Amino acid sequence: SGSVPLKENYAPLFGKDIVINDNPDRNQHDVTICSAFNGWLYSVEAYEVEGWPSLTLSRSEDNGINWSVIQEYQSSTPDSRFSSVDIMVTGDSVSNLKLFMAFVISNSTLYDLGEGFVVRYDGNTGVGEERLLDESSVYDIAMTSDISNPSQNSNPFSIGVLYSKYSSNDDSLIFLTSSNGGISLNGRQVVASTSNHYHKVGLAFGKSLTYNTGRYFATWEERNGFGKMTGRIYTSHTEPNFNSPFTNPVNLDGLDPTSINLCENPSIACQYSNFDNDSSNLTEIVTFEKYKTAENHSEVGMYYNLQAAS
Repeated sequence: SGSVPLKENYAPLFGKDIVINDNPDRNQHDVTICSAFNGWLYSVEAYEVEGWPSLTLSRSEDNGINWSVIQEYQSSTPDSRFSSVDIMVTGDSVSNLKLFMAFVISNSTLYDLGEGFVVRYDGNTGVGEERLLDESSVYDIAMTSDISNPSQNSNPFSIGVLYSKYSSNDDSLIFLTSSNGGISLNGRQVVASTSNHYHKVGLAFGKSLTYNTGRYFATWEERNGFGKMTGRIYTSHTEPNFNSPFTNPVNLDGLDPTSINLCENPSIACQYSNFDNDSSNLTEIVTFEKYKTAENHSEVGMYYNLQAAS
């Protein structure tokens, strides 16, 4: 019967909204969420307090129904904002939970350009443990891990970090990896470079029965200039391992003449499991915003690839 829940005390699927952190006096933005191995949910929201960029870290231990604040952080950089925030939690027991947070503190109102960081925290207390990255002139940053199904050649699992970086000569797209479970970011490579400008980035992990070494899949946005609001969308992946060089980028908006140079804000997701899809491969999906000139508004578009690893 549809009236009997499959799981008691489980989060409601459509219905009453759940308020994570009710602070109507704060302009909360750049909210992100992730889950731990045991189903605990973590949420981070960005806001400003009298010009000082701040973050609030919250956790739910009951499938997102109730939330409690673990930690609040405030940057020492005045008159700026968090323009990009990403989090993930690793660990296979409550005692060894680690929270990784990637973020950009921007002092540019034009193009969200600022300082990029990756920091490791204690997953129970929210106390900072190690700063893994501190990079200047960063537009956007994304992060993910293969902890649920680790790559070959990683111990105990790997982490991937992708960020777009400004330069007065050529902008670059940088990919960092950790093969040691987040103790350090011990791998670095340049994915691509351009005389134009990069902006938003996305990162996902992919793995299947046939392509079982594990690969990181990236997507990014390239614009012709600072004043341009839309641009082109690309994707690429490491081949054949999680820390291998990236394949030649594929231009996605160019597949549709009505989308060329009119896209922004790409996001990516990949299948990762010990099974193949029905193409004996793994599936990649990239979503993005596409501006429609005639209607003067944007809509969400999507490309998918059922043979993403090949």
